[in-house]
Order: sequence, then structure tokens, then C-alpha cells
Amino acid sequence: VLFTYYNQIQVDLTKFMHNAKIAGVDGILVVDLPYEESDELLFLGKKLDISIIFVAAPSTDMRRVELLSSATTGFLYYACRKGTTGIRDELDEEIQLQIKEVKANSLLPVAVGFGVSNATMVKKILDVADGCVIGSYFVNAVANGVTPNELQKLASDIFMSTQ
Repeated sequence: VLFTYYNQIQVDLTKFMHNAKIAGVDGILVVDLPYEESDELLFLGKKLDISIIFVAAPSTDMRRVELLSSATTGFLYYACRKGTTGIRDELDEEIQLQIKEVKANSLLPVAVGFGVSNATMVKKILDVADGCVIGSYFVNAVANGVTPNELQKLASDIFMSTQ
């Protein structure tokens, strides 16, 4: 699944989507594209069998969660806290209740992320969610010179410690 911004792909959206399909992309989450402006992306996603994944946040009402989850295939991404992305040490206490409410109103599986940085956080999320996104942790590791093999080991270590 590719996470991106609309200004990076909008110039030639059709070409971008075809290239994404050729590269093996199964889903695209355009973090700054509201559902109301996503018709062209949804059309191309359906045509090319690429899931267009929408974001719900703590401020998203549950009617909108249902709308977003009904607009595509794949999963709904729940950005579990407000603010900017980046590594955090812990999750808010009420996170599991929030995830349960989002899942109860989503027609799709729910993957949770936004600042997730350690196995304890992943386990807490996976106790109630269908998936977990650990982007900032890996971006930070790459920025610090981690090799692809080391990155794979980091991911494996986190996954194994949640079992």
C-alpha cells in the first residue's frame, strides 16, 4: 500500500495509477484527498483493481466512517490521534475504545497507525484492530541509515514480539 499526497500525483493521475499497478501496488492512501474530491482516483482504482484507502481520525463522526468504508475495498485507515505524524512512546488510554467504535461502524477491516513506534503499541492496537501501520518508525530507521535487510529484521522483530 502506497501512502502519498495528491499534489505529487495529480498532474498525470492516469499515468501514475498505471505505473503504480505495474509496480505491484495493491492500494493507495492519498492522505490529503477528501472523499468528496476523489471521483477520478476512485474510478481509476476500480478500473485497475487498486484499493483507494481513506483516512478516519478521532474527530471523524461514525456516519462518515461508514461512508468512507463503503467507498472502496481494502481497509479503512484510522489515524488514532490528532496532530502531526511522528514517533510516539505510548498511545492514549482510550485508544482501544475508539478503535472498537470505528470497527463497529466500518464495512471494511480497520488498520490503525499514526505515530506507532514499538511492539507494545502494536500489541495494544492489534488486540482490537485488524492491522497496524508503523510508518514513522521505519521512515526514521531509514533516515538513520538502516539497510533494507535491517529494516526487514526490525519489522519481523516487532511482529514476532506481538505473537
